[in-house]
Amino acid sequence: MNYPQALDFINSRQRFGWCLELSRIKKALTDLKQPQNRYPSVLIAGTNGKGSVAVMLDTMIRSQGIKTGLYTSPHLYDIRERIQIDGHIIDKDCFAGLVSRLEESIKDYGCTFFEALTLVAFTAFADNDVDVAILEVGLGGRFDATNVVTPVLSIISSIDWDHTDHLGQSKTEIAAEKAGIIKTESICLAGRTEKEVEMVIRRKCSDQKTRFYRARDYGYVFALHMSASGSAFQLRTADYREQIRLSLSGPHQIGNFLIAAAALDLLGKAGLAVSPPQGFTAVQNLYRAGRFEIVSRRPLVVFDVAHNPGAMRVLAWMLKRFFAGKRRIIILGLLKDKDADTILSILADCAEEFYFVPLPTERGLAAETLLEKFISHRGRAHLSESAFKVIQERKNRDADELICITGSHFHAEAVQRIKTLTF
Repeated sequence: MNYPQALDFINSRQRFGWCLELSRIKKALTDLKQPQNRYPSVLIAGTNGKGSVAVMLDTMIRSQGIKTGLYTSPHLYDIRERIQIDGHIIDKDCFAGLVSRLEESIKDYGCTFFEALTLVAFTAFADNDVDVAILEVGLGGRFDATNVVTPVLSIISSIDWDHTDHLGQSKTEIAAEKAGIIKTESICLAGRTEKEVEMVIRRKCSDQKTRFYRARDYGYVFALHMSASGSAFQLRTADYREQIRLSLSGPHQIGNFLIAAAALDLLGKAGLAVSPPQGFTAVQNLYRAGRFEIVSRRPLVVFDVAHNPGAMRVLAWMLKRFFAGKRRIIILGLLKDKDADTILSILADCAEEFYFVPLPTERGLAAETLLEKFISHRGRAHLSESAFKVIQERKNRDADELICITGSHFHAEAVQRIKTLTF
Protein backbone atom coordinates (compact mmCIF):
# COMPACT_ATOMS: atom_id res chain seq x y z
CA MET A 1 0.00 0.00 0.00
CA ASN A 2 1.48 3.37 -1.03
CA TYR A 3 0.71 6.70 0.64
CA PRO A 4 -2.23 7.78 -1.58
CA GLN A 5 -3.79 4.33 -1.10
CA ALA A 6 -3.28 4.51 2.66
CA LEU A 7 -4.83 7.98 2.75
CA ASP A 8 -7.83 6.82 0.72
CA PHE A 9 -8.33 3.84 3.02
CA ILE A 10 -8.19 5.92 6.21
CA ASN A 11 -10.50 8.58 4.79
CA SER A 12 -12.97 5.89 3.73
CA ARG A 13 -13.53 5.14 7.43
CA GLN A 14 -15.23 8.53 7.83
CA ARG A 15 -18.45 6.94 6.62
CA PHE A 16 -18.79 5.38 10.09
CA GLY A 17 -18.92 8.83 11.75
CA TRP A 18 -18.44 9.11 15.51
CA CYS A 19 -19.39 5.83 17.23
CA LEU A 20 -18.39 6.47 20.83
CA GLU A 21 -17.53 3.13 22.43
CA LEU A 22 -14.30 1.28 23.13
CA SER A 23 -15.02 -2.32 22.10
CA ARG A 24 -13.70 -2.02 18.52
CA ILE A 25 -10.37 -0.43 19.36
CA LYS A 26 -9.83 -2.71 22.36
CA LYS A 27 -10.24 -5.80 20.16
CA ALA A 28 -7.86 -4.39 17.56
CA LEU A 29 -5.26 -3.53 20.21
CA THR A 30 -5.47 -7.05 21.61
CA ASP A 31 -4.58 -8.39 18.13
CA LEU A 32 -1.69 -5.91 17.99
CA LYS A 33 -0.37 -6.94 21.42
CA GLN A 34 -1.20 -3.62 23.14
CA PRO A 35 1.33 -1.18 21.63
CA GLN A 36 -0.10 1.65 23.79
CA ASN A 37 1.28 -0.06 26.91
CA ARG A 38 4.89 0.11 25.76
CA TYR A 39 5.40 3.73 26.89
CA PRO A 40 3.91 6.06 29.54
CA SER A 41 1.20 8.44 28.36
CA VAL A 42 -0.34 11.78 29.25
CA LEU A 43 -4.01 12.03 28.24
CA ILE A 44 -5.60 15.46 27.71
CA ALA A 45 -9.34 16.18 27.46
CA GLY A 46 -11.25 19.47 27.46
CA THR A 47 -13.64 21.60 25.45
CA ASN A 48 -11.01 24.17 24.47
CA GLY A 49 -7.26 24.37 24.89
CA LYS A 50 -6.41 20.68 24.96
CA GLY A 51 -4.52 20.81 21.67
CA SER A 52 -2.45 23.83 22.70
CA VAL A 53 -1.70 22.26 26.09
CA ALA A 54 -0.61 19.06 24.33
CA VAL A 55 1.72 20.90 21.94
CA MET A 56 3.18 23.08 24.72
CA LEU A 57 3.80 20.09 26.98
CA ASP A 58 5.34 18.12 24.11
CA THR A 59 7.68 21.03 23.35
CA MET A 60 8.67 21.41 27.02
CA ILE A 61 9.45 17.70 27.36
CA ARG A 62 11.38 17.46 24.08
CA SER A 63 13.55 20.40 25.14
CA GLN A 64 15.01 18.10 27.82
CA GLY A 65 16.22 15.54 25.26
CA ILE A 66 13.28 13.20 25.93
CA LYS A 67 11.77 11.47 22.88
CA THR A 68 8.03 12.10 22.58
CA GLY A 69 5.06 10.95 20.59
CA LEU A 70 2.35 13.56 20.05
CA TYR A 71 -1.18 12.75 18.89
CA THR A 72 -3.57 15.65 18.22
CA SER A 73 -6.67 16.36 16.18
CA PRO A 74 -8.03 17.62 13.91
CA HIS A 75 -5.42 18.50 11.32
CA LEU A 76 -5.44 21.62 9.16
CA TYR A 77 -3.49 20.84 5.99
CA ASP A 78 -2.12 17.30 6.20
CA ILE A 79 -3.52 14.28 8.05
CA ARG A 80 0.01 13.41 9.19
CA GLU A 81 0.05 16.54 11.39
CA ARG A 82 -1.90 14.45 13.91
CA ILE A 83 0.97 12.03 14.56
CA GLN A 84 4.37 13.47 15.46
CA ILE A 85 7.46 11.70 16.69
CA ASP A 86 10.06 13.81 18.47
CA GLY A 87 8.69 16.99 16.93
CA HIS A 88 8.39 15.70 13.33
CA ILE A 89 5.23 14.62 11.55
CA ILE A 90 5.19 10.97 10.57
CA ASP A 91 6.65 10.49 7.08
CA LYS A 92 4.54 9.20 4.21
CA ASP A 93 6.27 5.84 3.87
CA CYS A 94 5.94 5.13 7.59
CA PHE A 95 2.28 6.14 7.56
CA ALA A 96 1.55 3.94 4.54
CA GLY A 97 3.42 1.00 6.03
CA LEU A 98 1.51 1.22 9.31
CA VAL A 99 -1.88 1.52 7.61
CA SER A 100 -1.03 -1.53 5.50
CA ARG A 101 -0.11 -3.49 8.65
CA LEU A 102 -3.26 -2.43 10.47
CA GLU A 103 -5.70 -2.67 7.56
CA GLU A 104 -6.99 -6.14 8.43
CA SER A 105 -7.71 -5.27 12.07
CA ILE A 106 -9.33 -1.96 11.11
CA LYS A 107 -11.63 -3.76 8.66
CA ASP A 108 -12.34 -6.75 10.89
CA TYR A 109 -13.56 -4.63 13.79
CA GLY A 110 -15.23 -1.86 11.78
CA CYS A 111 -13.01 0.87 13.21
CA THR A 112 -13.99 4.48 12.60
CA PHE A 113 -11.73 7.13 11.04
CA PHE A 114 -10.55 8.38 14.42
CA GLU A 115 -10.10 4.88 15.83
CA ALA A 116 -8.02 3.88 12.82
CA LEU A 117 -5.75 6.92 13.21
CA THR A 118 -5.43 6.24 16.93
CA LEU A 119 -4.24 2.71 16.15
CA VAL A 120 -1.70 4.14 13.70
CA ALA A 121 -0.45 6.60 16.34
CA PHE A 122 -0.17 4.02 19.13
CA THR A 123 1.74 1.64 16.86
CA ALA A 124 4.01 4.36 15.46
CA PHE A 125 4.99 5.45 18.96
CA ALA A 126 5.76 1.86 19.98
CA ASP A 127 7.78 1.19 16.82
CA ASN A 128 9.83 4.35 17.41
CA ASP A 129 10.48 3.68 21.11
CA VAL A 130 9.18 7.02 22.37
CA ASP A 131 9.89 7.81 26.02
CA VAL A 132 6.44 9.33 26.60
CA ALA A 133 3.31 9.97 24.52
CA ILE A 134 1.12 13.06 24.81
CA LEU A 135 -2.39 12.21 23.60
CA GLU A 136 -5.20 14.65 22.88
CA VAL A 137 -8.71 13.24 23.29
CA GLY A 138 -10.76 13.48 20.12
CA LEU A 139 -14.29 13.92 21.51
CA GLY A 140 -15.46 13.77 25.11
CA GLY A 141 -13.33 11.38 27.11
CA ARG A 142 -15.07 8.36 28.57
CA PHE A 143 -15.70 6.61 25.24
CA ASP A 144 -13.00 8.29 23.15
CA ALA A 145 -10.60 5.93 21.36
CA THR A 146 -7.62 7.39 23.22
CA ASN A 147 -9.15 6.35 26.55
CA VAL A 148 -7.77 2.82 26.33
CA VAL A 149 -4.47 3.99 27.84
CA THR A 150 -3.65 4.15 31.53
CA PRO A 151 -2.00 7.56 31.70
CA VAL A 152 0.51 8.65 34.31
CA LEU A 153 -1.27 12.02 34.19
CA SER A 154 -4.78 12.97 33.07
CA ILE A 155 -5.43 16.61 32.18
CA ILE A 156 -8.79 18.37 31.77
CA SER A 157 -8.08 21.76 30.22
CA SER A 158 -11.57 23.32 30.29
CA ILE A 159 -15.28 22.56 30.26
CA ASP A 160 -17.72 24.48 28.08
CA TRP A 161 -20.56 23.94 25.63
CA ASP A 162 -19.78 21.80 22.57
CA HIS A 163 -20.90 18.45 21.14
CA THR A 164 -23.93 18.49 23.43
CA ASP A 165 -25.62 15.83 21.27
CA HIS A 166 -22.87 13.40 22.33
CA LEU A 167 -21.82 14.68 25.76
CA GLY A 168 -24.89 16.04 27.54
CA GLN A 169 -27.06 19.10 27.99
CA SER A 170 -25.31 20.65 30.99
CA LYS A 171 -21.73 21.51 31.85
CA THR A 172 -21.76 18.99 34.69
CA GLU A 173 -22.82 16.23 32.27
CA ILE A 174 -20.08 17.28 29.85
CA ALA A 175 -17.59 17.32 32.73
CA ALA A 176 -18.61 13.80 33.76
CA GLU A 177 -17.89 12.53 30.24
CA LYS A 178 -14.50 14.22 30.10
CA ALA A 179 -13.63 13.04 33.63
CA GLY A 180 -13.95 9.52 32.26
CA ILE A 181 -10.25 9.71 31.36
CA ILE A 182 -9.28 9.74 35.05
CA LYS A 183 -7.77 6.40 36.04
CA THR A 184 -7.30 4.66 39.39
CA GLU A 185 -4.50 5.79 41.73
CA SER A 186 -2.96 8.23 39.26
CA ILE A 187 -2.73 12.02 38.91
CA CYS A 188 -5.30 14.47 37.53
CA LEU A 189 -4.68 18.12 36.66
CA ALA A 190 -7.50 20.56 35.85
CA GLY A 191 -7.50 24.01 34.29
CA ARG A 192 -9.75 26.79 35.54
CA THR A 193 -13.35 25.62 35.73
CA GLU A 194 -16.60 26.65 37.38
CA LYS A 195 -17.15 25.42 40.93
CA GLU A 196 -19.83 22.83 40.11
CA VAL A 197 -17.71 21.47 37.25
CA GLU A 198 -14.66 21.20 39.48
CA MET A 199 -16.72 19.24 42.00
CA VAL A 200 -17.60 16.66 39.31
CA ILE A 201 -13.90 16.18 38.55
CA ARG A 202 -12.97 16.06 42.23
CA ARG A 203 -15.61 13.39 42.93
CA LYS A 204 -14.28 11.26 40.08
CA CYS A 205 -10.76 11.59 41.47
CA SER A 206 -11.97 10.64 44.94
CA ASP A 207 -13.77 7.59 43.57
CA GLN A 208 -10.62 6.54 41.71
CA LYS A 209 -8.27 7.31 44.62
CA THR A 210 -6.49 9.72 42.32
CA ARG A 211 -4.64 12.87 43.38
CA PHE A 212 -6.31 16.06 42.14
CA TYR A 213 -4.42 19.26 41.29
CA ARG A 214 -5.48 22.65 39.92
CA ALA A 215 -3.18 24.47 37.50
CA ARG A 216 -3.97 27.80 39.16
CA ASP A 217 -2.52 26.50 42.45
CA TYR A 218 0.82 25.81 40.75
CA GLY A 219 1.64 29.48 40.25
CA TYR A 220 0.35 32.87 39.29
CA VAL A 221 0.99 35.45 36.61
CA PHE A 222 1.78 39.13 37.06
CA ALA A 223 3.36 42.03 35.11
CA LEU A 224 1.33 40.89 32.12
CA HIS A 225 1.57 42.52 28.68
CA MET A 226 -0.55 41.18 25.80
CA SER A 227 -0.68 42.03 22.11
CA ALA A 228 -1.88 40.45 18.88
CA SER A 229 1.55 38.87 18.45
CA GLY A 230 1.88 37.28 21.90
CA SER A 231 2.29 37.84 25.63
CA ALA A 232 4.99 38.56 28.16
CA PHE A 233 4.59 38.02 31.91
CA GLN A 234 6.21 36.94 35.13
CA LEU A 235 5.44 33.47 36.43
CA ARG A 236 5.85 32.88 40.15
CA THR A 237 5.60 29.37 41.61
CA ALA A 238 6.72 27.84 44.89
CA ASP A 239 10.10 27.07 43.29
CA TYR A 240 10.59 29.55 40.46
CA ARG A 241 10.20 33.14 39.37
CA GLU A 242 10.57 33.28 35.61
CA GLN A 243 10.07 35.80 32.83
CA ILE A 244 7.89 34.14 30.20
CA ARG A 245 7.28 35.08 26.59
CA LEU A 246 4.65 33.43 24.40
CA SER A 247 4.20 33.96 20.69
CA LEU A 248 0.72 32.41 20.98
CA SER A 249 -1.65 35.29 21.58
CA GLY A 250 -4.51 35.72 24.02
CA PRO A 251 -5.39 35.22 27.69
CA HIS A 252 -6.48 31.63 27.02
CA GLN A 253 -2.97 30.73 25.85
CA ILE A 254 -1.55 32.05 29.12
CA GLY A 255 -3.97 29.69 30.89
CA ASN A 256 -2.90 26.85 28.59
CA PHE A 257 0.74 27.60 29.38
CA LEU A 258 0.03 27.43 33.10
CA ILE A 259 -1.60 23.99 32.66
CA ALA A 260 1.37 22.72 30.63
CA ALA A 261 3.85 24.14 33.17
CA ALA A 262 2.00 22.50 36.07
CA ALA A 263 1.87 19.23 34.12
CA LEU A 264 5.62 19.35 33.54
CA ASP A 265 6.18 19.87 37.25
CA LEU A 266 3.91 16.94 38.15
CA LEU A 267 5.66 14.68 35.64
CA GLY A 268 9.00 15.67 37.15
CA LYS A 269 7.77 14.72 40.60
CA ALA A 270 6.52 11.43 39.14
CA GLY A 271 10.02 10.58 37.94
CA LEU A 272 10.51 12.22 34.53
CA ALA A 273 13.90 13.95 34.45
CA VAL A 274 12.90 17.51 33.52
CA SER A 275 13.89 21.08 34.35
CA PRO A 276 10.79 23.33 34.34
CA PRO A 277 12.68 26.58 33.50
CA GLN A 278 14.23 24.89 30.47
CA GLY A 279 10.76 23.84 29.39
CA PHE A 280 9.37 27.35 29.89
CA THR A 281 12.02 28.80 27.58
CA ALA A 282 11.35 26.18 24.91
CA VAL A 283 7.79 27.35 24.21
CA GLN A 284 8.50 31.05 23.74
CA ASN A 285 8.57 30.80 19.92
CA LEU A 286 5.96 28.05 19.62
CA TYR A 287 3.76 28.45 16.54
CA ARG A 288 0.31 26.94 16.00
CA ALA A 289 -1.49 27.42 12.72
CA GLY A 290 -5.04 28.68 13.04
CA ARG A 291 -4.66 30.06 16.56
CA PHE A 292 -5.13 33.82 16.10
CA GLU A 293 -2.70 33.42 13.23
CA ILE A 294 -1.85 36.46 11.13
CA VAL A 295 -1.88 34.99 7.62
CA SER A 296 -1.60 38.23 5.62
CA ARG A 297 -0.43 41.77 6.37
CA ARG A 298 -2.02 43.53 3.40
CA PRO A 299 -4.87 43.13 3.79
CA LEU A 300 -4.50 42.29 7.47
CA VAL A 301 -6.05 38.83 7.89
CA VAL A 302 -6.30 36.71 11.04
CA PHE A 303 -7.30 33.03 11.02
CA ASP A 304 -8.71 31.49 14.20
CA VAL A 305 -10.31 28.05 14.39
CA ALA A 306 -12.67 28.97 17.26
CA HIS A 307 -15.89 27.02 16.73
CA ASN A 308 -17.85 26.96 20.00
CA PRO A 309 -19.24 29.67 22.30
CA GLY A 310 -16.38 29.56 24.81
CA ALA A 311 -13.71 30.00 22.15
CA MET A 312 -15.76 32.66 20.36
CA ARG A 313 -16.04 34.77 23.50
CA VAL A 314 -12.24 34.83 23.77
CA LEU A 315 -11.88 35.62 20.08
CA ALA A 316 -14.39 38.50 20.30
CA TRP A 317 -12.47 39.95 23.25
CA MET A 318 -9.18 39.72 21.37
CA LEU A 319 -10.56 41.39 18.25
CA LYS A 320 -11.89 44.29 20.29
CA ARG A 321 -8.77 44.58 22.45
CA PHE A 322 -6.03 44.19 19.85
CA PHE A 323 -7.71 45.85 16.87
CA ALA A 324 -9.80 48.55 18.54
CA GLY A 325 -8.82 51.20 15.99
CA LYS A 326 -9.51 49.14 12.89
CA ARG A 327 -12.64 48.43 10.92
CA ARG A 328 -13.32 44.76 11.61
CA ILE A 329 -14.76 42.26 9.11
CA ILE A 330 -15.59 38.65 10.02
CA ILE A 331 -15.74 35.75 7.59
CA LEU A 332 -17.68 32.94 9.24
CA GLY A 333 -18.39 29.33 8.29
CA LEU A 334 -19.67 26.70 10.72
CA LEU A 335 -20.42 23.00 10.85
CA LYS A 336 -24.05 21.93 11.24
CA ASP A 337 -23.57 20.69 14.81
CA LYS A 338 -22.34 24.04 16.15
CA ASP A 339 -24.42 26.49 18.19
CA ALA A 340 -24.81 29.05 15.41
CA ASP A 341 -27.30 31.27 17.26
CA THR A 342 -25.07 31.72 20.30
CA ILE A 343 -21.94 32.19 18.19
CA LEU A 344 -23.62 34.88 16.09
CA SER A 345 -24.84 36.71 19.20
CA ILE A 346 -21.28 36.72 20.58
CA LEU A 347 -19.72 38.03 17.37
CA ALA A 348 -22.47 40.48 16.38
CA ASP A 349 -21.04 43.55 18.12
CA CYS A 350 -17.35 43.00 17.46
CA ALA A 351 -17.33 43.62 13.69
CA GLU A 352 -18.83 46.14 11.28
CA GLU A 353 -19.35 43.69 8.45
CA PHE A 354 -19.87 39.94 8.03
CA TYR A 355 -19.41 37.44 5.23
CA PHE A 356 -20.99 34.00 5.55
CA VAL A 357 -19.37 31.21 3.57
CA PRO A 358 -19.96 27.49 3.03
CA LEU A 359 -17.37 25.00 4.23
CA PRO A 360 -15.89 22.36 1.88
CA THR A 361 -17.57 19.44 3.67
CA GLU A 362 -20.98 17.81 3.75
CA ARG A 363 -21.03 18.59 7.47
CA GLY A 364 -21.04 22.34 6.78
CA LEU A 365 -23.95 24.63 7.63
CA ALA A 366 -25.39 26.49 4.64
CA ALA A 367 -24.17 30.08 4.41
CA GLU A 368 -27.75 31.12 3.66
CA THR A 369 -28.83 29.66 7.01
CA LEU A 370 -26.23 31.77 8.80
CA LEU A 371 -27.44 34.86 6.98
CA GLU A 372 -31.05 34.17 7.96
CA LYS A 373 -30.07 33.71 11.59
CA PHE A 374 -28.04 36.93 11.51
CA ILE A 375 -30.80 39.18 10.15
CA SER A 376 -32.13 39.96 13.63
CA HIS A 377 -28.72 41.41 14.58
CA ARG A 378 -29.10 44.15 11.95
CA GLY A 379 -25.48 44.24 10.90
CA ARG A 380 -24.11 44.39 7.36
CA ALA A 381 -23.86 40.85 6.03
CA HIS A 382 -23.13 39.15 2.70
CA LEU A 383 -22.81 35.70 1.20
CA SER A 384 -19.64 34.54 -0.54
CA GLU A 385 -18.39 31.29 -2.00
CA SER A 386 -15.26 31.15 0.19
CA ALA A 387 -12.93 33.12 2.43
CA PHE A 388 -10.42 33.23 -0.43
CA LYS A 389 -12.96 34.95 -2.68
CA VAL A 390 -13.68 37.58 -0.02
CA ILE A 391 -9.99 38.42 0.39
CA GLN A 392 -9.56 38.68 -3.36
CA GLU A 393 -12.46 41.11 -3.58
CA ARG A 394 -11.24 43.29 -0.70
CA LYS A 395 -7.56 43.47 -1.62
CA ASN A 396 -7.77 47.10 -2.69
CA ARG A 397 -10.05 48.27 0.13
CA ASP A 398 -9.21 50.41 3.15
CA ALA A 399 -5.81 49.46 4.54
CA ASP A 400 -7.06 50.25 8.03
CA GLU A 401 -9.27 47.17 8.31
CA LEU A 402 -8.89 43.76 9.92
CA ILE A 403 -10.43 40.62 8.43
CA CYS A 404 -10.93 37.60 10.69
CA ILE A 405 -11.65 34.15 9.24
CA THR A 406 -13.19 31.89 11.87
CA GLY A 407 -15.65 29.16 12.79
CA SER A 408 -13.92 25.98 11.67
CA HIS A 409 -10.74 24.09 10.82
CA PHE A 410 -12.30 23.58 7.39
CA HIS A 411 -11.32 27.13 6.37
CA ALA A 412 -7.73 25.84 6.11
CA GLU A 413 -7.85 25.17 2.37
CA ALA A 414 -8.92 28.75 1.63
CA VAL A 415 -6.39 30.14 4.12
CA GLN A 416 -3.59 28.17 2.48
CA ARG A 417 -4.47 29.85 -0.83
CA ILE A 418 -4.60 33.27 0.84
CA LYS A 419 -1.05 32.75 2.11
CA THR A 420 0.16 32.48 -1.49
CA LEU A 421 -1.29 35.85 -2.50
CA THR A 422 0.87 38.95 -2.84
CA PHE A 423 -0.94 42.27 -3.09
